[in-house]
Amino acid sequence: MRLRLNRSTTDSSAQSVMSLYDLITPVYMMGLAHAREKQLESIVMGRPKA
Repeated sequence: MRLRLNRSTTDSSAQSVMSLYDLITPVYMMGLAHAREKQLESIVMGRPKA
């Protein structure tokens, strides 16, 4: 497998990956926080996790 290193393409792809990462990370963190909250809530209430 051979990679052709074209500066413009690598830069743009890295840029898009970073923007995608920036987009996904907060959503992912929010989802984690929400899930943890639900879990704690269910533990406190004494009912199984939905």
